[in-house]
Amino acid sequence: MIEEVEVYYIIVLLTSLAFILGYLIGRVGLSPSIGYLLAGIIAGLIVNIPYGLIEALKFISEISIVLLFFEIGYEVHVENLSSLRGFPFYISIIELILALSLMSAFSVFLGVGIREALVYGLIASFSSTVFTYKLLEERKATHEDIPKTVLMVAAVEDIIIVTVLALMSGVDGFHPLFVLEVAGLSLLLFIACYEFSKHVLPRIITPGEPGLVLLVTYGLFMGLVAGLLGLSPSLGAFIAGLTASSARGSEELMPLFKPVRSIFIMLFLVAMGLNVSAIITSGKVLVQALVLGVLAVLVHVFATVVASMIASGLGVEYGLETGFYLSTVSELSLVIAYVGYNVGLIGAEVLVVAAIAMSLGAIVASHLVYRKESYIVALTRILPSQLVSRIDYVSLSIRRLIESPRHEEVHRLLKVVTHSVGEAVVATLVVVFLLDYLPREHHVLGAIILFSVYAYLFYRLSVRAEKAAIRIIENVLGLSDRLTEEAVKDIVVSTIILLSWEVTGLVLLVRYGSRISSIIGLPQQYLWLIMLGLPPLIVAILLVVLLGRRRWRT
Repeated sequence: MIEEVEVYYIIVLLTSLAFILGYLIGRVGLSPSIGYLLAGIIAGLIVNIPYGLIEALKFISEISIVLLFFEIGYEVHVENLSSLRGFPFYISIIELILALSLMSAFSVFLGVGIREALVYGLIASFSSTVFTYKLLEERKATHEDIPKTVLMVAAVEDIIIVTVLALMSGVDGFHPLFVLEVAGLSLLLFIACYEFSKHVLPRIITPGEPGLVLLVTYGLFMGLVAGLLGLSPSLGAFIAGLTASSARGSEELMPLFKPVRSIFIMLFLVAMGLNVSAIITSGKVLVQALVLGVLAVLVHVFATVVASMIASGLGVEYGLETGFYLSTVSELSLVIAYVGYNVGLIGAEVLVVAAIAMSLGAIVASHLVYRKESYIVALTRILPSQLVSRIDYVSLSIRRLIESPRHEEVHRLLKVVTHSVGEAVVATLVVVFLLDYLPREHHVLGAIILFSVYAYLFYRLSVRAEKAAIRIIENVLGLSDRLTEEAVKDIVVSTIILLSWEVTGLVLLVRYGSRISSIIGLPQQYLWLIMLGLPPLIVAILLVVLLGRRRWRT
């Protein structure tokens, strides 16, 4: 039995060290969260933490995550949901596709398993809402639309993270209908919470401590309900916070709620630091985690900058600045790593990678933002002036289109993309069924089947994509320049073909990775690198080439 006084000493040490390091880190312009994490790492290296205290911190970590997502849901606010489906949604989706694909490809190439590689991709995909807001406060943005864009993108990414955690919670018993179950149960939970927050909560909520206790209990209870339904407790807490934002009187309680949440988050980060110190058992583990952490930050910066330039509608210069503010790596990457480890999806080493990426991302983002003028000038000088002006025109046109009543045509185009990718998946399943019954030695016949099915498939996809592009040109853009029309058609068709090709290739690689590797003569990690890494890079290069060689009429 551990003496209570010893446990008390260790708790005092942890909280004192967290306060000191958090304060010092905050003084140099970084997030205090890094200091809390560092306090746990240092304490874990110099103190033998009792098992009972470790279990207690693990329990506190679960509560911390639930309270954090309750606050995130409240900050998003139910009335703001409709405004998030515009350009912030597209920035987030482009950033997610780029970061997830590239980071997963590089991770597999370095010898990481595909499951852990996907988690590394998620770590590199999201920005820190808290630290991004801190950067906006400390360093004023050049353009007035940048803060609004940055904060709305951060809100969309928080919603995506909640969805990811909900899916990760059921990964052990995953089946094809699991996604539909999550969607249906989440909708029912949202309706129940919304009705409760609208009709019951305003009548029983009171200012002061009783109301604060009620609000915390509401978030914890809905997390419990979500867990009993087989969903992530974070999802239940998020829905509770989202619906509680519409309740009268709740806005007076959130200033009281934030300090409570801050204490729990501090303890969560300290606990993550203790876990990191226990995981680092050798220099090899640390070096590998450092390489992957640095790679995650570089991929994240690239993804945020490219996505902001393309979809923000602010052009190259202000798009770069928007990307700099979003280049922080989210503290929720630790939550993703923690949940993934708890459900057995990944190994404990991912926690170290997430901690390094979060800390390094804060340093890189701070450096980029504080020296944004010089970096923007240097980067714009690299690109030809005509290309910069064309990207500005396309970016502005996309934003105007998204914010216009003709936005429904964009949704129609997304349906075409979904239809095309779905058809490619069905064709791939047919190919898989045929190849399963084909003897391994019949390589020639297998190649003929693959070529025949996919030649016909991609012919159908190109015809459908060209029709969709023509409809966009006629009904939305109103273009009359033949060269411009050809450029738009090339972009739409190429993007749909590449997305379908990537999805089908990934399905085949998961199913027949070793078989394809032996036929082609390439190791599987090279095949994963090609399938995950090349498509987003090809799309980016294609856009630059098409914009560079076409004469766009402004």
